[in-house]
Amino acid sequence: MARQALEVDIWVGRAVAHQRQQLGLSQSALASALGISFQQVQKYEAGANRLSAGRLFHLAQILNCPIASFFPPSEAQSEVPTAISPEARQMMMSYSRIEDRGVRRSIGRIVEALALQQ
Repeated sequence: MARQALEVDIWVGRAVAHQRQQLGLSQSALASALGISFQQVQKYEAGANRLSAGRLFHLAQILNCPIASFFPPSEAQSEVPTAISPEARQMMMSYSRIEDRGVRRSIGRIVEALALQQ
């Protein structure tokens, strides 16, 4: 028996597609980063397949966004801005090509430290 997509599944899928498009990533590029087929990314973005907590966490890392940005805003949280400068987009594209997780974490800490000095 096929299940119907829930409203939140559709919301999450659209948010994933939006974040992916903001970075200029194709479905194939995102699929490659996740280690899945582009068809699976299509199903996630359509809300046809649900995303596990682990997959959402991995997506947030790849798309460099908080997990909360995939969900409808609640009364307790405000909208996360989605406009990204060309410089930030280029930096994220380069960052996503770094395969070593430790190196990515180190770069993230450096960027965070620099941002706090402003």
